Amino acid sequence: MFVSNLKPKISAVLFDWDLTIVDAEKSVTMSVEETIASISDENNYEKDLKKSENLLHLPSEKIFEEIYGEGETADRATEKFDQVFQKNHLIDLKLLEGAKEVLQKLKDNDIPYSVISNKKQELLEEEIDKLIPDLKPDIISGAKDGQKKKPDAEPVINVLNEMKIPKSDYKNVLFVGDSFSDLGAAINAEVKPYVFGNSNRDELLENPSEINTAGTIISNVDSTEKGHADSHRDLLKYIEKSLSVRSR
Repeated sequence: MFVSNLKPKISAVLFDWDLTIVDAEKSVTMSVEETIASISDENNYEKDLKKSENLLHLPSEKIFEEIYGEGETADRATEKFDQVFQKNHLIDLKLLEGAKEVLQKLKDNDIPYSVISNKKQELLEEEIDKLIPDLKPDIISGAKDGQKKKPDAEPVINVLNEMKIPKSDYKNVLFVGDSFSDLGAAINAEVKPYVFGNSNRDELLENPSEINTAGTIISNVDSTEKGHADSHRDLLKYIEKSLSVRSR
């Protein structure tokens, strides 16, 4: 199914990475399991492992806060996960179906695109080098020391500045992502949020109060132009529609 109320004009596209361009389920699952085996005691291991099954879409620090509660144990688990994931992150990593075709369409039509992720910069670059060496984004923006993460607007605005996109054209920039942090970052930066995937689409579109930055609830989400696609095939249709309008 393809649904969008966005006006069909695109000057640039920003993508999240995990669960938007790539499927990293195997490496994340392995790393979470190894972390829990290291942190949880024998009596709680199975219970904590079961609890993690529905949390894998969250940032690592949130996964372990949900399992262990906020505090030293969750912090220790997050640190352990980072170490484990660094050695696992390329295992069974693959592009989501249709992602390459979307990127190729953008490249063939000179529409610039970049990737903005909360994943560590060096890991993100390694994954992009492995999967799309011939379709590299204009800008690769991962987590860096001293820089705020999505849903803050800072990484989005920094990337748009590097891409030399003027503020007056932000309304034609699409941010494609699968999470509250992506939708929040798009809205905070005043670009078009585009929800990707169907696993939590309804929750994202219907619960704007969950989108926040620095503890501040965004209240104008409902009045912001939004769109969504269940798959890259649907996203490709939207891009093609934009191109047909642009060529008139």
